Amino acid sequence: MKRQNSRTSAKKKVDRTVTKKCPKCPQECPVARKSCQCGHQFPTRTRNAQAKSERDASPKAEDPELAESKRRRFRTKRMRPDFFNPLDMEYSSRRRSRSTSEVKKKRGRPKGSINKPKPEPEPKPTPPPEDDNLFGNLPPEKTFQLSIILAELNNKFNRQNFKPS
Repeated sequence: MKRQNSRTSAKKKVDRTVTKKCPKCPQECPVARKSCQCGHQFPTRTRNAQAKSERDASPKAEDPELAESKRRRFRTKRMRPDFFNPLDMEYSSRRRSRSTSEVKKKRGRPKGSINKPKPEPEPKPTPPPEDDNLFGNLPPEKTFQLSIILAELNNKFNRQNFKPS
């Protein structure tokens, strides 16, 4: 049994946790801890903590413009000088030429060619005046004969279209 104990004591126990030493006490604490058991607070080295400490140190002493530039939350807009733009002049001249034109353009798709002359409407032939009584100049025998023929035709049509309800 002695041999086994000597072997175990010969091998050192390897602890793979990363620790840091507390300056107030001899104790070692894991790196992830923010404070020791004795009450010592370890300083944080994150960006947020550094930014907070800088802001707390002297926020009112700086210029407001410099403070805004340090913590910008949006993309800064580039200041451009207001020089003469030739395109603006060209566009304004085009607008004037359109507004001074005498002919107003109609909206939508054009119906025909601009240069094509419109056809002149042909005058409609006037119909001859209708007489109220077309059979006024017929002899009485002929009108009687035509009235009989018309009565027979009306009877035939009535028989075909008769539907008792």
